[in-house]
Amino acid sequence: MKLDPSSVLVVENAPLGVEAAKRADIEPVVVLNNSPLRAEDFTNLIAPNNIYAETKNLEAKLVEWCNH
Repeated sequence: MKLDPSSVLVVENAPLGVEAAKRADIEPVVVLNNSPLRAEDFTNLIAPNNIYAETKNLEAKLVEWCNH
């Protein structure tokens, strides 16, 4: 079974994961949590509004995505 990329959301914490999601035509979001990486490490990879400091901050995005 093949998934429709528009029905999938990737939650990632590494630039390579963001790149892989984008190559697969899947929307990525970044959650930094306790990562040593910072939002600046994702410059030119993902829109700043799709980068979250903590998982709990992702709730509104997930609700929006689930209702699209």
